[in-house]
Amino acid sequence: MNDSNERLEQVADDLKRVGQRAADHAKDAALGLSGMADAAGKKLDSTKVQVDQLANYLTLSINADPIKAVLVTAGASALLTALLVAAMGGGRRR
Repeated sequence: MNDSNERLEQVADDLKRVGQRAADHAKDAALGLSGMADAAGKKLDSTKVQVDQLANYLTLSINADPIKAVLVTAGASALLTALLVAAMGGGRRR
């Protein structure tokens, strides 16, 4: 009986160690994910600032010369349409 009690205690100790290691790994993973989330949040904040600056610049540019803005928009649209048509096969099917 003494031998089986020792085995049970050894198994219990082993389980405690395994559980503690699993908890430690989970904690490390959570800390890593938290750091990644913080970095992603900072990157999003930076990108938002850049988008706001671009929007302000575009608004000022459009107000300064609306005709030029329309022509640039038409040119960009034509370019994007040509790229899209080319990517879809350009209507040249054999």
